[in-house]
This record gives sequence, C-alpha cells and structure tokens, in this order.
Amino acid sequence: MEQEMAAAMSAGYRVLEEDPADQLDFQDSSSFRDDEGYLNPRIQSAGSHGGRIMRFSKERACTKRSAVLLLCVVLLAIFVIAVIASLARPQCMPPLQKPSVKVEATEETKTTSYSVATTSAATKEPTATVISVTTKSPAIATNGELFPWTDIRLPETTKPVHYELDMVTNLSNFKVTGSVNITFRCTTGVNSIVMHTKSMNLTSPERLQTLGGSAPAVTKMLIYEAHEQVYFEFSNALKPSTEYSIIISFSYKLSETLAGYYRSSYTEKGSQRFLATTQFEPTSARQAFPCFDEPQLKATFSMKMTRDKNLLSLFNTELLKTTLIDDNSEQDVFKTTVKMSTYLVAFVVCDFAKISNITSSGTNISVYTNPEKIGQAHLALDVLQKTIPFYESFFGVEYPLSKQDMIAIPDFSAGAMENWGLITYREASILYQEGVTSSGRKEWIVQTVTHELAHQWFGNLVTMEWWNDLWLNEGFASFVMFLGSDNYNKEWKMMDQFTVFTTQNALWVDSHGNSHPISVDVKDPSEINAIFDGISYDKGSAIIRMLKDYLPDNVFQKGLQSYLKKFQFSNANTNDLWNSISEVANDGAVGSLSDMMDTWTLQMGYPVVNLTRKGPQVCATQEHFLHSPNVKPSPDFPSPYNYRWIIPLTYFTSDAMSEKKTKLMDKSQTEVRFNLDINVRWIKANMNQSGFYRVNYDVDNWNALINQLKEDHTQLTAADRANLVDDAFSLAWADKLSHSIPLDMSLYLLKEHEYGPLSAAVSNLNKIGSVMRSTKGYSSFVAYMLKLLTPQIDHINQTGWDAETTHLGGFLKTTVLSSAVHLGHPETVEHTKTLFRKWKEHGTLVSADLRAIVYCSGIVHGTRDDWDFGWKKYNTTLAASEKTVLLRALSCTYDPFLINRYLHWSLDEDKISSQNTGTVIAAVAGNPAGAHAALTFVIENWDILIERYEDSPFEISQIIKSVTSRISRQFEYDQASQFFISHFNDSNTGKRAVQQALENMKSNILWLSTHEVEVTNWFEANTGS
Repeated sequence: MEQEMAAAMSAGYRVLEEDPADQLDFQDSSSFRDDEGYLNPRIQSAGSHGGRIMRFSKERACTKRSAVLLLCVVLLAIFVIAVIASLARPQCMPPLQKPSVKVEATEETKTTSYSVATTSAATKEPTATVISVTTKSPAIATNGELFPWTDIRLPETTKPVHYELDMVTNLSNFKVTGSVNITFRCTTGVNSIVMHTKSMNLTSPERLQTLGGSAPAVTKMLIYEAHEQVYFEFSNALKPSTEYSIIISFSYKLSETLAGYYRSSYTEKGSQRFLATTQFEPTSARQAFPCFDEPQLKATFSMKMTRDKNLLSLFNTELLKTTLIDDNSEQDVFKTTVKMSTYLVAFVVCDFAKISNITSSGTNISVYTNPEKIGQAHLALDVLQKTIPFYESFFGVEYPLSKQDMIAIPDFSAGAMENWGLITYREASILYQEGVTSSGRKEWIVQTVTHELAHQWFGNLVTMEWWNDLWLNEGFASFVMFLGSDNYNKEWKMMDQFTVFTTQNALWVDSHGNSHPISVDVKDPSEINAIFDGISYDKGSAIIRMLKDYLPDNVFQKGLQSYLKKFQFSNANTNDLWNSISEVANDGAVGSLSDMMDTWTLQMGYPVVNLTRKGPQVCATQEHFLHSPNVKPSPDFPSPYNYRWIIPLTYFTSDAMSEKKTKLMDKSQTEVRFNLDINVRWIKANMNQSGFYRVNYDVDNWNALINQLKEDHTQLTAADRANLVDDAFSLAWADKLSHSIPLDMSLYLLKEHEYGPLSAAVSNLNKIGSVMRSTKGYSSFVAYMLKLLTPQIDHINQTGWDAETTHLGGFLKTTVLSSAVHLGHPETVEHTKTLFRKWKEHGTLVSADLRAIVYCSGIVHGTRDDWDFGWKKYNTTLAASEKTVLLRALSCTYDPFLINRYLHWSLDEDKISSQNTGTVIAAVAGNPAGAHAALTFVIENWDILIERYEDSPFEISQIIKSVTSRISRQFEYDQASQFFISHFNDSNTGKRAVQQALENMKSNILWLSTHEVEVTNWFEANTGS
C-alpha cells in the first residue's frame, strides 16, 4: 500500500510535574461488552461499541464490614468463574492456546510499556519516562458469555482452503447481504473454530458440511468485539486433515469510513453518483465478510456479485459470466483466484468506463475511472504495459494472473492498494492530464503504479508470514519502484532522487529515540496500522539498496529470483530472504547476510561512523546517531546488539575519486583502522550515500571537503554532494559538529546547479528557519537564503519561467521559485501575482509546473474574492492533479477568517472529501499564519478526527506531526503536550506519532536556546545584515 494519513480520555488526570510528559498514565483502552442483544439467538452483531476503562483520582471510603463483605463476594465470584471455566472450556482450547501467551482462561492480559523523552528538572539531563500498565479484562462475548479464546491471534489449528462469496450490493440503500462458504481443515481434533468478523450481523449455520460421513452440528456462536473474533462450537470433534465447510450469512451497511467495504461517490454533470469499493489492508477484510484475516492463512476465493443491471462489478479475477436475476439486477460470476491472503481481496461495484490493452507477454490490462475522467487514464495504462514485462524479466517469474486492472477511487485513504489483479488508487495517484498535471505529479503517478505492480510479486506472490515483516512488502516495493520508474524513463535519474527522497527521509525518521525496528512485534490492528510508516517503507528500501550495493554484481537479483520461486503462493520471513540471497552468493563469499542484516532490521536507529585521520592512518568508530542531544533511545525496543551494526563502509579519496573501496565494520570491533596515501587531501565515505548511516569527519577533513566543493564541486557526484550537505547539517543539529561547518559548506551552493544537493540544502536550512521564525535573527536567515538562491533566480529570469529544461531541472526551478515566493523575493512575488491575475481575469493558463507556486502566491497576496475564485476552480475542475494543487493553495491564505473557515470545511464532506481532511489540516499547519489555528482546530475536533480516521494507517499520524512540527517555544509546547498526552489513549494508531511529536518539539526548543545566537551571528556576518 502506497502512503500519503476512539473514544473518551481517561478520567482522573492531574498534573504532577512541570512537563506533562513526565506524569501521564499511558493506559490502554479496553472494550466493555455491548449490552444490546438480539431476539434471535442465532443472529448477532459484530461491531465496535466499546467503552474505555475510567480512572478516578478520588477514593471511596467504606466500612470494615462492607470491606469484609466485598472481599467474600469477590472470592466467591472468582471460585465460581474458575469452576465454570474448567467445566465449560471447549475441547479445542488446550491445544489451541499458544504457550508464549500466559493468560487466565477467562481474562485477557495485556502489559504495555510506553516511554516519552523528558528532561530532569534537577540535572537538565535527558531521561526517559517509562510507564508500564497491565490491564486485565474479561473476554466477554456480546451475549454476556465468557469467550473461550483469549489470544488476539487466531488458533493455529484451522487452515482455510477456499472462500465462496455470494454477495448482493445495493447502492440505493447502501445495504450489503450475502453469505460465505468457507472450506477449511483442522490440524488436530478440535470441536470449535475461531475466525474474524467486525461490524456486521451474522446468522449461524445449523451444521457444518463435509464430503461423506455425518457433519457436526453448530451448537454455539459467540462474538468477541474487542478482538474482532467469532467462535463456533460443534457437537463433536472434527477429524484432522478432513475438509469441512461452514456457510455463514451476513448483512451490514456499506461503511462510511475508508476501510472495509465502503461507499464512495463522485459528481457527474451535477448529479451525485455512488460506488462501493474495498480497502482491506491490513485487517479490514473481516469488515466485508467473516474470514481468517491473517496474512499467513492463504486460500483461494470465488465471487458471485449481484448488483444493479446498470452498474458493473470488478473482482481480483476475470469475469466468467453475467446472469439476469430480475428486471433490475444481474449477477456476475468471477474466476477463482490463486492462493492469496485475505487483505488482497478486492471488489468494486460502480458505473465506470475503462481503457484496455494487452502487454507483450499477454496480460490483459485495463484502467477504470469515472466516465468524465477516462481521458486522464492513458499514462497509467502506458506504465502498466511497459512495467509488467520489465518486472517479469527482473524477477524471473511471469505475472501470475491473466489480467491486471487498476481503478481510480474518488475517496481513498492511501495513495494506492496492491490488491492482486485489481489495484485501487486515489485519483491524484493515477490520473494525468497533459498540460495540467505537473512533471512532479507525473513522476509520482509513475512511481505509484510501479510500486503497486512490484507488490504483485513482492507481497502478493510471496507474502510475509506476519505483519512484523511488513517491510518485506513495503520496503522492497519502495526500492523496486525506482527501478521500474527508471526503466520507464531513464532521463529522470531515479537513483539520484532515491538519495534525497528516500534515504535522507528515512535517516531523519529513524534518528528519533521513539523510532522502532524494521521488524517489530505487532499483534493488534492498531499496532499493525502504526508501522505503515517511513521505517517500513523508506528505511526498508534504503537498507535493501545498501545490500544490493554491497553484494557482487547480479547476486542480489538472482537471490530475489530464487526467493520468489521458492516461496511463491506461500509465506516467508526475513531470514528466508537472507538465506535465498546467501545461497546464490557463491558459497558464502559475502559472509553471513543474516548476521549483518539482522543488525539493521532487529534494532531501531542507525550509526554515525566517526572518521579521524592522523597522517596516513584513518580510524573508524561507530555510535548510535540520534537527531538531538536531548534524545535517548526508547526502552520500548531494547537493542539486541547494544546499538552496534555490521557496516559495509564504502569510501573514496581525493586521488582516486571514482574508485570505491569497502571496509566491513563488525559490531564487535571497537574501531577499524586502514591507511591512505600520504598525499590524499580528503576522504569521502558512504559513496553516493548507498549506505544507511551518517559519517562524521575530523575538522581538517571537513574543511578539505568544503574547499573541494568551493574549488570544483563537480568532482563529486550530485549524490555525494547531497550526502555531505545533509550529514553536515544533521550532525550539527545533534551537537556533534559545529554549525559553522554546514553553514560554511552551504556557500558553495552559489555555484550549484543540480537539484539533489540544492534540495537537501533548502530542506535543512528551512528547518532552521522554521525554528527561528519568531526570533530577531529570522530576517538575517531570509537574507542569506535569498543570497544563495539569487544566482538560480537570475538564471530562471534570463531563460524564461516557461523555458524547457530537464526533468530534474524542472524540479530545481520549482524549488527555487517556491522558496523565493515564501521568502518574499520582490520580483518573484510580483511576477506570480501577475500570472495569477491573468489567469483569473483573462483565463490565461499557468504552466503546469508553476501552478502550485502561482496559485499559492495569488492566495497569499490576494483578497477574499481571489480565495473564492480558487475555491470555485477547485469545485469545477475534472483534473485530479489540479484539485490537489488547488486544495493546498487555498491553505496559503493569511486571512484568519478564511483559515478557520477552511479548516471547518475540511470536516464537511459536502465540501471536501474525507480523504483530504488530513491534507488540508497539514497544509494549513505548514502556513505560519495558520499553524496555531490548525493546532487549535485539531484539539477542538479531536473526537471527530479519531472516530473518522482511527482505522487509517496514515491520517492520524500525519495530523499530529503536522500541527506540532513548527513548535519551538515553551508555551506552545505546553499547550500541545498537555493535550496530546492527556489524549494519548484515544488513538492507538497515533501513539508513536505523539511520542515523536513531543520529542521534536523539545528538540526545537533546545536547539533554539542553544544555537540561536551562534547561527544568527553567522547569517549576519555572511549577508552584511
């Protein structure tokens, strides 16, 4: 899945320390049972109606007699429950209970530890507050009975074989009815099974079915909402290895969230049109039909879908036949799928149009979208046609299905979803209109399509055994999409972009004390949702690139091919991948891959390699890099290697700039020493930033590198220059290097013409500017930024804003002009205002690559009438990319009335789609005039946001991070931290985002108090201000 974004707070909260992060009880919620029942005992509703455990600070007094009486009652109740449990426990439970989970027969036991970086008031030293909370809550079914199975994971005794789905989707009343016939086997003789269900009414069957012999009756059905599970008990034990089938009828209304089987809509010629679509990853297939909703429980699926005869339905596989049911409805019957996981199942009912083709290898391909936008689907179809054959060659495995459909969904939470044979997309991630869509958005569309197609092999054909290895799906797809995009257009220099957009982003995310290992233990849906982040995607892909760069030629690719062939239509774990590559690597010529790679996947963070040189000898040491001196690694994920890594250290020197050398630094070595020629002026490590680590040099070597950049920066590759810039600024922020080093280095940028290094510099300098914005030194920051950008601005003005340039040259132009506008460069601002007026008054179209800049500038410097004009254009354009640009541009206003109205409109689905709420909030929060308003809005509407987006892997985290990222003053921190900590338990998905937000805010405050004067003086000295 490609990325883009419940209930009451615990009572009894009291401030015990100056910093609220030091005192909060990070207590997990636990759902109470729903007392609402159904008259028909064979029909129950599975949903989420849970409450939260409430903590009270007041104590209640009781007499001695009442205390003794209460104690007796409690002891008697415990005795009775124990007796009932021992007699009523089903035969299947002892072999089903996993030995690693120690629980009472009638209770769910959960211990959770959370940590927040804080600062000791006495010593001012960074510390970590760790709160462990153990909660016990009875596993009570919806009918009040004890639920026999207490593990959130399903029993290992039942294996699904086939699902036969028969569904009716009614888009007039949004009701779904249907049944699922599940064929399964048991590995031992049990008399019950447990599967998943959520938010639907179920009708229990009277008995199982089997070939030959008598089938057991179904004697009990229980639903436990907290674990989203349903339990069926049978009259006798099932025979091992015998196939049984159970037919379960279900009904529900299409979800109004963006998960499960949900409804979406679009407007065509003023009329609202509805469709039904799915989003199941990671744990929402259970919201569409009862199933064994875990990735290792693969099965085949068949589908019969009944729908209005004026609509069409799509499934993972090709349509076999359509049958007329009555005057108004038809039933579509689809081919049976290959063996796959439940989260990859997909179906859509809609009235869309399509364009189609066939790949050179014979795969039928189509792109579906609403009829008015079908002209925007041609780029995606072209990428599809060229990428499938490329991946078939690269992976050495033919595409396993006969067709590959892609569809643009009007309301979609992520960027896209890799459902096997039916990939779903957000419209802006797949639709392209020539002359309207920018080159950056065009590249994004290509990357998104190639990402999802990579999943058809990595993730679909071979699937991780459990979500702890999510990175095997997302990390590989995020890396391979760069290969696929590079194959689509070589001129885009995708691997140069990988350095800036992937590696450097991952280095920032993983430098937090509240990061997490790539491979992390997760159990419940909220924990699973939380790891759809920069670690699984970007860090995962970055360490894959590092491994590929370290291995001999073709070993990596051959290892992947071996892995895919060995585990196709099955599941695998991280060690299976390392073993497959090692087997190809010439009998261990590269050493033990698992020993090396485990240090990168099983512990969070990464090292900084410190290089010091004395004469010809270089000494290399390593330490855990953290982005700020006030940060300590969270004890939530203790390192099994004491934060030491096996590092493939690459380097080159001033006398042999194209010759890569490698030293393997073992985690057990205190230091590694090697010699250079005495005449070498400097050493540059981490060649092309292919490794996932930072490098710090002694001051003499830093100065020698700076001199080289000033003398002739082209002697180093653009990737190496971007690496030096990003490392230097990041090390300075962490107090491991004087700020004079990166700032002195930045002076060479006056001669830089490549996008990568300038992008890295602008990003790091803007981080400083964001923190300094409310200080007297901000004006000198602006002056210095304009000094750096002036040569580029002058070049753009001389050649013309619309002059043709290279792909990355276009990116550079938009970066420079966007920065110039935000910094208030007079001529640039005036020109953008002129372009906006011509567009508004005369309909003169703005170049696609300049629209985001011009629209934003026009809104910033315009009137409310200008804002209303932009809003009208947002509502009337059919181009998805244009809609995205306008949505963000409208957030640029400095008008408080418009800012607050726009924020409130973001929650009005008649005005802004729910998929875009997080985008609006984040965009407003990125506007200096809107940052405080956005934070206040989130606080005031927190309950609504949680209810709407808690099941989304991205939205809540995006919102939390966006409204806190600019905070650098104590009173702002106090307001934000008080709220987010007191509401920590409201969002399980957003917990890590809260921890990292607190960490970043404190880092900003510390940096400003420590370095404001030093950095301001440097800016003033280098601008004359």
